[in-house]
Amino acid sequence: MRRPSLQTIGLISVAILTVLTLAVDFHDDHATKPPPAPLPHAADTLRAELLRCQLLGKAALDDATCTAAWAGNRRRFFGSQLGTTTQHNTVAKEKAKNP
Repeated sequence: MRRPSLQTIGLISVAILTVLTLAVDFHDDHATKPPPAPLPHAADTLRAELLRCQLLGKAALDDATCTAAWAGNRRRFFGSQLGTTTQHNTVAKEKAKNP
């Protein structure tokens, strides 16, 4: 019976170590991952309002509640300073429409 060469033993050892390292790393990633944080109630309300406006379609353009929800979404996404600027632009556009 032929004995395995040193090169063959080395390759098998490296392959086994690689598989074990990947298995331990994969197991650790999934075991220590914290659950996602729950969304605050205000975000749920805003999300629900945005979905309602989406379902309204073009009628949402005339809905004041949808306009406020879009402004809130912009403030949440871009930050309060940009949201304030956008709100002033919206007021200016409304004044231009209704002189």
